Amino acid sequence: MGNLLRPILDTSSKGSAVMRFITGGRLDFWTLENPIAGRGRRYHRVVIDEAAFAKDGDNKTDGSMMELWEKAIKPTLYDYSGQAFVCSNSAGTKADNFFYNICTDPQYGFHEYHATTLDNPTLPKRMPGEAAEAWMDRRRRTLADIKNDNDPLVYAQEYLAEFVDWAGVAFFSPDKWMLDGTPVATPQRCDGVFAVIDTAIKTGYEHDGTAVV
Repeated sequence: MGNLLRPILDTSSKGSAVMRFITGGRLDFWTLENPIAGRGRRYHRVVIDEAAFAKDGDNKTDGSMMELWEKAIKPTLYDYSGQAFVCSNSAGTKADNFFYNICTDPQYGFHEYHATTLDNPTLPKRMPGEAAEAWMDRRRRTLADIKNDNDPLVYAQEYLAEFVDWAGVAFFSPDKWMLDGTPVATPQRCDGVFAVIDTAIKTGYEHDGTAVV
């Protein structure tokens, strides 16, 4: 984007996160961790990136994406009847996830545009000097490998941009503990046990599903 805008760029400041143009326009950049992002400004258009990965919660949850949208960002569009483009991959089907809500609940007034990795005709990138036919053949093989080499739910979420419900999904499916489809026999002697524990108590004891095998 920098090269495209350079001919009309007047001044820019990384510290203030702003670009001003000789046309009189400007671009402001805000982090979604700022609870007052855009407050007091007037915008023709707002673009929110990676919205699914901002803080979950309703508009009463301090610092949540929904609170930030309704109390700070959305009011900046009033003066010019502005538009908001919200971009993101999906991140589950949690009821308090901002992106999931605006895509599935009509009350928020958003129109959904859904595109998958497969829909992008420029990926994977064409190598320098690579013939068009060779590139398309490599693209077909790459897309097939992505589907075959990923868990179906991972493929659905990360490459098909679908909302996937991860509730109740085992970290390791039962077949991962098998040897040729049969449980491994209990050893007659055990010299020691090695375990790595990654607890979930940082999000509350009620969410802790730690186990050791």
